[in-house]
Amino acid sequence: LQPPSSPSSSFSSPLPSLPEAKQAAALLDLKDAITPTAHPDFAVQLLLALKGNARDLATPQSSKLHDSVSQAVAAIKLQHLHEYPVFGGVFHIDMVLPQSIALEVDGPSHFFAAESGPGAQSQEALQPTPETLFKRKVLQRLGWKVVSVSYREWEQNKGLQRQTLLLRRRLEEAGFVFAEEETESPSGSP
Repeated sequence: LQPPSSPSSSFSSPLPSLPEAKQAAALLDLKDAITPTAHPDFAVQLLLALKGNARDLATPQSSKLHDSVSQAVAAIKLQHLHEYPVFGGVFHIDMVLPQSIALEVDGPSHFFAAESGPGAQSQEALQPTPETLFKRKVLQRLGWKVVSVSYREWEQNKGLQRQTLLLRRRLEEAGFVFAEEETESPSGSP
C-alpha cells in the first residue's frame, strides 16, 4: 500500500508572506468557506496560523468514531490510509481511499448549532465550522473528492450493515466506482 504522491506546496518559505497567503486564499476561492459572522480576512489569518504551526503539528490520534468508520471501510473491502498529511502537513485527511477520495470523519467539534432553541442540535440545524469548510475547500482545490461522514449520521445508522450502506451511498454520490472485488490500493494522487 503506497501513499499518494504529496501535492507540492505553493509556498516558498515555511511561513507564507501576506501576499502569498492572499494569493493562496484567492486560488482556493475561499469566499464559500467564509460565513457572515467571520472576519473578512479569516481565510488569510487561518492560513497563516495553520502554516506557521504546521511544523509543530503531530499526526492526529484517531478517535473511536474514526476507528468505527475505518472498520466499515474495511468491511466493504477498500484499502485505505489513515491521517494522510496534505498541504505541507497543515491538514491531515482522515482516510485516503482509491479514486482520489478523501474521507473525512466529522465529530462534534466540526459543527456548530446554526439555530437556538429546542431543535438546535438536530442534524439539519448543525452547520460545519468555518475551519471544516476551509479544509474541505482546500482538499477539493487540490483535486480530492471529499466525502464527509458526520457523527450524527453515523450514530443514526447503528450496526455494520447500515454503516457500510451509508458509506457505499456516500462514495457513489462522489463518483466512486465499485468493482466486484475492490482490491485497488489508494496509490494514485488526485
